[in-house]
Amino acid sequence: MTFECPRRGKLAASSALDWLKLFWLRGDAAFTNPETYEYCEEHRITYFIRLPGNAILMHLLEPLLNRPVGRPAKSGIQVKVVDFRYQAKSWPTPRRVVAKIEWHRASCSPASALW
Repeated sequence: MTFECPRRGKLAASSALDWLKLFWLRGDAAFTNPETYEYCEEHRITYFIRLPGNAILMHLLEPLLNRPVGRPAKSGIQVKVVDFRYQAKSWPTPRRVVAKIEWHRASCSPASALW
């Protein structure tokens, strides 16, 4: 597995871990595969990888998608962050999933992202 480093170019993960005390990986939905998760967990890498939505995750989020009661925030955006345990069929164990739900003043439906 290789990673892009601004000052050193592409690095193998094992060599990057040698000179880094703390390593976080942020990935897009293209990185959502069990091998990436398992590699990060084995090497104690904290990872944030966006998950593609699916019917099960959307069902779990459905009760949280109602617009909050009260006046909208001055910024025009209201945000709710929740976490829960979830196990996809391809995962050997449940993992922590974080959902960020945003309500924009001009929009009738919320925007959500899963990590």
